[in-house]
Amino acid sequence: MDPVDGDSVAGMLGLSITAGSTGAAIKIKTSGTIDDAGWSWSPGFVFAGSNGELTQALPTTGWEIVVGYAPSATRLNLTFDEPVKLA
Repeated sequence: MDPVDGDSVAGMLGLSITAGSTGAAIKIKTSGTIDDAGWSWSPGFVFAGSNGELTQALPTTGWEIVVGYAPSATRLNLTFDEPVKLA
């Protein structure tokens, strides 16, 4: 997933919760809550970043894709919004 590539943005299905090699099946979560002790979010929005990474840095180019809201350091509530093309 690359938020600068419009084709990549259009094909976004959700958040991968398992890893997999090319052609292997993975699990995708499209709603609900994910807890991960390794996260250290500040309360606020979480965006899709480059290379499929999650970030709280507001994007300045490409597409703004809100993945969810972090109510605490280790929790993410998935709330995928419609992607917004940045000027």
